[in-house]
Amino acid sequence: MDYQKGGRTVKRIFRELRHDLKEPGLNILALPSVSLLFLLLTCVVQDRLGDNNRVTLAMLEVLIPFLGGYASLMLMQGLLDTEGCGTLFSYPRSNLYWGLIRQLRLFLVQAVHTVIVCLAVEIIVPSASFLELFLLTLAQSFAVMAAAFCGVAVTHSVGMGLVILLAFIGIQITLGREYAVFNWLYVLTGNMPDNRTLVAICARSILIGAAGGFVGQLWVRP
Repeated sequence: MDYQKGGRTVKRIFRELRHDLKEPGLNILALPSVSLLFLLLTCVVQDRLGDNNRVTLAMLEVLIPFLGGYASLMLMQGLLDTEGCGTLFSYPRSNLYWGLIRQLRLFLVQAVHTVIVCLAVEIIVPSASFLELFLLTLAQSFAVMAAAFCGVAVTHSVGMGLVILLAFIGIQITLGREYAVFNWLYVLTGNMPDNRTLVAICARSILIGAAGGFVGQLWVRP
């Protein structure tokens, strides 16, 4: 029956997702542990600065997308950057599955992670707006994760992928402060973005994410 087939499909998806989350090993624990430390620090900063808190948003928009990008790298390690990793391509799965499909599943996990963090920030920082925080951070995560995926796929090296990830973020938060042309994703002021800025960042994130995913997928091969 159709509902039985649908039930088996859902079970298979969750089984594969569980396997994907096990793939990075202890590295996947960076998401909850670092996020918890960030929230604890946010409590301290908010208590001391109150309405003058410009630290939380600046940290949030850099840290949470970076964690997503780091998870993207670790997800590909067993496929592209370990001894004998090429044997995985002999399994009855397409290159599209090993690349974009797994990355998109991980992005859904990152979306849930972002919801939890942004809800907590809204509770701690009264001036924060959950919807704006969530849309901003999720859009940034989409682009950063795609850049990380592209980096590790093209180089077949997690180390080089991490260098590319750090450069992608670092150039924007350093040079981007002085020259807007180098900043595509970040607000950098510590304040909530206006609607026009938020829409622009979301649009650029979609373009960067689509381009990074497309190029990265081309290089997902033995």
